[in-house]
Parts: sequence; structure tokens; C-alpha cells
Amino acid sequence: MSALTQHLDCCSYRLDAWWLGLAHEKLVRQRYRPDFSDYRRGIHLGAYGWLEDARPRSTPPQPVTLPGELEPIFNPPGSTPLLAAPGSDGFLHAPSLNHAATAAILRTGFLANATPANPGSLSVKLDSERVRLARSFLEGIRSGQSLGALLGYQFERGLHDRHAQAEVDRFIHALRRFFPLRGTKPAEGVPIEAIEARNVIDGLALLRHVTRRGNRRFPFGLDIPLDPPEPSAQQLAAIDTEVERLIDINDALADLAVAESVHQMVQGNMDRAGATLDAFSKAGATGGGPPPDPDVVTTPRSGTSLTQRVGLHLPADARPDSSPIPGMAMTPRAQADPAVNAWLAGLLPRPETVACRVTWTDPATGEARERVVSQADLELQPIDLLWTLRPEDRAAMSDLDDRIAGHLARESAARPDAELNLRYTDTVPDRTTFFQLSPMVAALRSLLVAARPVKPTDLAPPALAEPVDTALDERIDLPRDRPASVRDRLRDLRDALVSFLADLGGLVADLEANRATLLSTVDTWLARLAGLLGDASGFGMLRSGWSEFSTWRFRGYRDLLAELTGITSRMAGALSKADTVIAEYDALPPETEAGSRLRLLRRAQRLLSTEPASPQATPEQLRDTISGLRRDFTERLSALTAVGSDSPATLAGLLAAVRELLPLNRFDPAGLDLAPHEDRVVAFCADLLERARSTEHEATTRLDAADTALGAYDAADAGPGRAEAATGAIRAVLGRDALATTEFTLPEAMTAPWRRVLEAAERGDLTGHLDRDFPADDWLHGVARVRDNMRHWERVTLLSGAVGEFEPALLPAQFPYQDGDPWLGLELPGGHEIDGDHLLYTAHYPDRFSPDGTLSALLLDEWTEVIPARGETSGLAVSVDRPGTQPPQSMLLVTPPVQTGTWRWDDLVAAVNETLDLARIRLVEPAHLEATPYVHLLPATTMTSTRHPITISTDLAVNNLNLAASDLGSDNA
Repeated sequence: MSALTQHLDCCSYRLDAWWLGLAHEKLVRQRYRPDFSDYRRGIHLGAYGWLEDARPRSTPPQPVTLPGELEPIFNPPGSTPLLAAPGSDGFLHAPSLNHAATAAILRTGFLANATPANPGSLSVKLDSERVRLARSFLEGIRSGQSLGALLGYQFERGLHDRHAQAEVDRFIHALRRFFPLRGTKPAEGVPIEAIEARNVIDGLALLRHVTRRGNRRFPFGLDIPLDPPEPSAQQLAAIDTEVERLIDINDALADLAVAESVHQMVQGNMDRAGATLDAFSKAGATGGGPPPDPDVVTTPRSGTSLTQRVGLHLPADARPDSSPIPGMAMTPRAQADPAVNAWLAGLLPRPETVACRVTWTDPATGEARERVVSQADLELQPIDLLWTLRPEDRAAMSDLDDRIAGHLARESAARPDAELNLRYTDTVPDRTTFFQLSPMVAALRSLLVAARPVKPTDLAPPALAEPVDTALDERIDLPRDRPASVRDRLRDLRDALVSFLADLGGLVADLEANRATLLSTVDTWLARLAGLLGDASGFGMLRSGWSEFSTWRFRGYRDLLAELTGITSRMAGALSKADTVIAEYDALPPETEAGSRLRLLRRAQRLLSTEPASPQATPEQLRDTISGLRRDFTERLSALTAVGSDSPATLAGLLAAVRELLPLNRFDPAGLDLAPHEDRVVAFCADLLERARSTEHEATTRLDAADTALGAYDAADAGPGRAEAATGAIRAVLGRDALATTEFTLPEAMTAPWRRVLEAAERGDLTGHLDRDFPADDWLHGVARVRDNMRHWERVTLLSGAVGEFEPALLPAQFPYQDGDPWLGLELPGGHEIDGDHLLYTAHYPDRFSPDGTLSALLLDEWTEVIPARGETSGLAVSVDRPGTQPPQSMLLVTPPVQTGTWRWDDLVAAVNETLDLARIRLVEPAHLEATPYVHLLPATTMTSTRHPITISTDLAVNNLNLAASDLGSDNA
């Protein structure tokens, strides 16, 4: 039915459809060839629209009256008065275009929704005070507190501090009962400081109550019991003031959240806009993330970027098989990074001048003894001090203790029961103590461990860094001999541990059968494993070594000597008493009866022997027996005393010496049981085996990781891939904090400018405009106050003057550099203009440095500074009543009236205007014509007509011809 209605419309009043049929026929002729074999391609695209009935505003602008100080600024004498359109809402000047768009949207929302009855609808107030207040609360939320707790703190603090004249503290407890803060139990691993306190008012709950109930006056519609006296008017005003202040704080947070969300939408960040509102709505709640720092209150700044980098250039010719200290072998860490080790060797005091004083008391003579142990004695390369000399780390310092104890043990300088005192803080004449050197070593360790190897792109000017990034960094390398040599050293250690396990493991496998062997060789096993563990500590495998083993041996040695001393003391007492009895016997008169004589002799015999005397012996016979007993007793006591006073230097030797004098039960009733001491030794040997097995397992694990990394090195192409694999191999062996500085070369296009700027810096051309001595030092002392790594470097330079060999200096350079350019690190000469971004590369260089050839350097620190531009692009949001028009969202297909091959502007304008006319005709319906004269002509019928009469059709034009003939009297009429 709808199709029939539309068809009837086309047959009656829809003339526009017929006219467009002619346009369609023309389009077909233009698009297709005459034989319809193909169609022509090509179309022009454009946009169109109509703006009708646009008229200028008739109300003229009016002069503006400005307040006080603004009048002479904007309306100076003789100038045109400042005008404003009546009813205009003015403009907003924002720091950027995005900020202006945000302000415009917020202002529009306010103007569209504010009414006299509700003037604050959608109002947003972001002045500096409210923004600072809101951001302080956001910082508290990010620290783990909830918004309710923070508001509660503010409320209670305000009541306590701001109203001293009105004592209102007594109302706090009452309000806590009605608005308690629900404390949460901290999760595992969460510090208690990150959980809100319970003894504070829930400020958010209080706010919701007073705002939703509409009662902002104490007691807020609640039945709050209060002790007398009743609150005074001044107290009530103080409480109400603090409530209003909480409302203002909450409103400031809400304004900031809405503004931030709108600002993100303006920038097209729809996800962040929603996330911002969600984060603010869950501020500080359980499971809710902290709100981000808002961008809407951040003023964008443009300017010239200065990329600051600080480098430490190292000796480029250092190799893992060449020690910078004559006569001292390279250690694993020195082989891993020989360049850093060589630089430290020149900076730190010589190893023979770094020492520690060790004191002890000789147990045999009681004489005070001491020995000075130097770094050279311990065979520590300078780089090893970074991990060995750490007074703040007791576990790390035990490594140095072990090395000193092992050195003294190998020299047999002290008996096993001598208690060593490592006096680190004692001064040593003409030497630098480890303690005195430790602050400088600590600063070096913090500096070097945090540094990274310099890449060629770190030296490229800002304009070249990104385009040539890949090509430049392909010049990085780390020679294979460095990780391979470290890996080989670890393999040798692992093999030595395997040999130790095989040797000791065969004995421990059958403790009973090999008991005697273990007892006689315990000191050998102890020293052998302690030496292996000392080597393992050089790879970062901290294990108990000489210190613990010496302590164990000290205790075993001391305990056995103490028991031996107890026996000799008892025997000496018994001998003294026996001599007294014998002397009393010898002093008896000849006529003394035999019974009395025998009683004295038997007393002496019991003191010298635990064996009973013969009951049939005569006094003369018993006296001869006692003489023999005393001789044996004295000999054994002398032997025991000799062992105690001149003890063997080993625990095994002491055990053997004591064992030769056993048993002692014939002379002492208690005797000496050596079995418990021997059992301790056997158990200790078994423990040594387990320690060795654990260390061997770790060494094997590290070796496997190093082999994997070296395999990746061999498979990688030259450049960052091989350097990364080599670094991985070194750190697999030495630990994650091991130093592994890469090497690199630079193209001539970079070395020539670098050489030129270094020559200028050495001549003082870069800093010649500065009226000061040592400008690089002034720059260092300034940045050291705000940069941790630069503070460490500053400390190194200061301490090296006191305990080091030289004070490392910094040389400034910058890229790009033109002759006469000043250094941009400090103040600039007047009138100097910076013509673009710069790289400021300040570095310490070794002697005879040249940027040609192979280089090795560490990047100690880097940061970016921006010199503000003289002008900024700001935004202006203007209140304008723009025309309320919108072009049609439709497509318009236009054919040219005459096919000439090109379009004419007038034809396009006529087509668009004709389209508007047709659109208006199309809007006319029969109902619109009923009151017009045209109603008598409708309904009319329109029928088709063909150009060539080759088909059957109704041609009313024939009637026109007949009518014309009739009028002329034609016979054919």
C-alpha cells in the first residue's frame, strides 16, 4: 500500500521526482559509454551547507568600568575605551589550548545550569588555595589513608588548634561515637602505618550526614549526650566553622576530580577520564587505587632542552690478563672489568699502604703480640674492595675478617687458641687503614654499581641521537676473553671443590674406619676448605670461612687445653700433698711402730696412684714402691704440663700429644676422656663436606648459566647482542651487581667535533665568560645537592684528596658546539641566545685521552633540564553566541549541466541552491495546497514521454498538434 501511495504521489504533485529523473538520465549518459560496454571512473568530493537568515546583533558594545589598578593599564589616557558586549560572560585565559577548552566546557556547564534559586549548580572553583588543599589530601590518600580518616584528622585538629578561646575538645569523643572510623586489619606484608587509625572521627561520614540531612549546625539533628555545662554559642560556632571547612575541602576535591575528567576528555583520553572519576570516588577505600596526580592543574612549559650526562672514561688498554699492580695476580672481578680496576688502582692508595692492625695475646707466654696485615697481603685488587670493605654490612665485612684470619693462619703467626682482635679503627703509622678508606670505597661502590656503560648514542647531539640510534650502537662490544677468563676461574674453583669432595668424602663415608685419619688431618681439611671458600667469596659467593672455622678450632683447642689444665692442676696438688706425707714419714723416729708407718705410706700411695697397695708389704717395701710411683707420677705430670705450656700449633697435633699421655686413670681418678673431643672433630669434618657440597652446587649452577650466556655470545652478531650476552655471562659468575663495562668506537663524524670541543674546554674557552675559579667544581657542588649519584662523585673527589692518589676532575663539553659558544651548565653571558637543544657531556678522562680508537666509559648520571622559552602558547576561551546552524548530514550527487570536462564554480553554486529549492518543494504536501488556487489543478496526472516513438506510449503532445490544426481549420483537426 505504501508503494502505491508513493507512486500516486509521483503521478500527481511530486514534480521534483520527475526533474531528478532528467538528472539521472544525464548521469547515465556521462557514466556509461553509448553501447553500455563500460563505464567511466572519476568523481570530485567536496562539502556543502546553507546558512540562512544570518543577521548582525543590533546591540552595540558598551564601555567597561574596571576596578582600581586595572583602569590605567587597559584604559590609558588617549586610548580607545575598552568595550564589552552587553550580556557577555567575558573570557578565560588558560595556560594552554587544552586548558582553555576545559575551562570553556566547565564554564558552559555552569552558565547553562545555574539559576537564581541554585546559583552554584555545576560551579567549579579551582583557585590556588583550594588546589593546594586538594592535592595535599590526594597525597595522603596515596600514602594509604582513607578520605574519611584524613577529613577526620582535619576536623579534630581544627577543633583542637584553631579555637583556643572556645574549648571544644570535649565534643570530639562524643562525635567519634556517632561517626566511628572502621579500621581495617593490615594485610600480610603491609606496614601498619599504611592503615588508618580507629581513634578518629570518620570525616566523610560526618559530611554525608550534614549535607544529606541539610542540618549543618551542631548537634546536626542527633541526640548527642553531653556532660554539663551546655555548649556555649562560641563553642557551637567553632564546631560549625570546622564543619563548613570540611565541606569546602570535600568540594575542592570534587571540583578537581570533575575538572580533571573533563580535561582528559578534551585531550581524547576517554578511558583515563572515566578512570579518574572512578579513582576519586573510591579514594582511599579498600580495593580502590589512589587517584593520579591531576594534569588539569599542571602548567605546560616549553623551552630549550639541555640533556645533562656525566661520564667516567676508563683506560681503554686494560686487559683481563694484565694486572695494574705489579706482582699481584688478577682476581675474578678484576678480570671481569679490568678498565674499572685499572682506574681504581690509580685512584685508591697502593695496596701495600692499606692495612689493619691485628693484636692477640700469646697463650703460652702471655706476651702481647700484633701484626699489620695489608691489602697486598690479602691479594685484593682495588675493585675487590668495593665488595669486601663494607663496614655497614656485617655479612660482607666477615669476608675481610676471613681473609685476615686466613693470612695469619697460613703464616702460623698465632696459636689456634689465641683470640685475634681485628682493630680496624686503630691508626697504623704511615699507612691508611681499611676503616679510613671505607667512606671513599662506599661512595665508589654506590656510584659504580648504579652506573651503566656509555653507548655511542649517549655522545650524539640531540638532533642525531634518534635517527642513527641503531647504527651507532652496533659499535658496542665486550671482548669474549673477559667473560671467558672469569668463567675459567670459576671452573678451576669448581674442580678444586670436586677434588676436595672426593678426598674428604671417601673418609667421611666410613667414619669409624677412617676416624684416626680424620683426627690427624682435621687442620688440613679445615685450611683447605677455608682457602676454597675464600676463593669463592671472590665470585660473590659469601660463605663462612676462616673466621668461623678458626672460631670452631679455637673453642675445641681451648676446651681440650682447659680440661688438660684441670688435670695437671689436680695432679700437681696431689703430688704436693704426697710429698708432704712422704716428708712426714721420713721424719718419723726409728722406734715408730710399723702400723703408723704403713698408714702414712698408704696415704701417700693413694695420692700418687689409683691402684691399691699390697696388704702384705712392709713399710720398707711400700716406701720403695712409693718412690717408683712418685717418679712415674712426676714424669707424667711434667709431660702434661709441657703439652699445656708449649702446645702444638694444630688441633690434630694437640689431640695426638694428649693421646700419647693417656690413659691417666692410674694417676687421676677422673682421668681424661678424649672421645667427646674426637667426636666433635669427626662431626666437624662431616660438616665441612656438606659446606663444600653446597658451594660446589652453586658454582656448577653459575657455570651452567655462564656457558649458556657464552653460547648466546657466539651465536650473536657483533654489537649490543654480544655485549648483552657477555654481560650476562659475567653476572652469572659474579652475581647481579658485577661490573661489566662495554667498549665502543665512534665514527669520524662524531670524534672530530668531540676533539674540537675538548680542546676548547682545556683552553678554558667554554668557561672563559665566568668570573670564577674551578667552574666545573662549582657546578658539581650545586648538582650534588639534588642528585644522589653526583653527591657520591662529589664525596669521591673530596675524600680522594685526603686518602687517594689524585683528585679526579671533570671536564665540560657540549654538543653541538660552535667556536665561541659558552658552556650552558652555568650562567650565560648577557644577550646570548640558545639556538636549540644541546647535550652537555661532563666527564672525567684518563691521561692522554683521545676520542679515536676503542673507548670504555661509565655513565654516572643523566637528567634533562629545560630552559623556559621567552613566550608560551596560551589559550583563550571566549563567550560567543555563535549561529545555531548545522549542515545536513547527507550526500549530494551533482551532474554538470553542460558536459565540458571541467566544473565551473557557478554551476556548483547553482546546483546547491537548486537542491535547497527542491528540498523546499519536497516538503509541500497536498494539505498545504487546499487553501490555495492550485487545489483546482490537483489531482493531476503525469505520464511518461519518450524521445523516439519506438515504443508504445501515451503522448498527449499529439493532442496539442490536433488542437493547433483545428484552430487553423486543418482538415486533420
